[in-house]
Amino acid sequence: LFERQPVWGSHANPRPELIAEYLGEIGIPKEKIKNDYLEKKHLANVLNDVEDGKVLGVQSTPTIFVNGYPLLTLGEGALISLIEEVIKAEN
Repeated sequence: LFERQPVWGSHANPRPELIAEYLGEIGIPKEKIKNDYLEKKHLANVLNDVEDGKVLGVQSTPTIFVNGYPLLTLGEGALISLIEEVIKAEN
């Protein structure tokens, strides 16, 4: 399933309906997979996350926010600095 993630989990063209097919290939019978669960429940969550990302201006992954403030440079030091800045700003 992880090997095929670039196909079914593409950011530009997500295709979660393929998950059931790929699970069947690794021995999990398709008839035991609830399409409503895979396609409707998770697809709704994915689409909701996509919309949230658009509203927040997410351009790539990973994108990290601390109380709504974006982490502009990835790294432990930058994250610690942002957390400290947010704590100061919110107190």
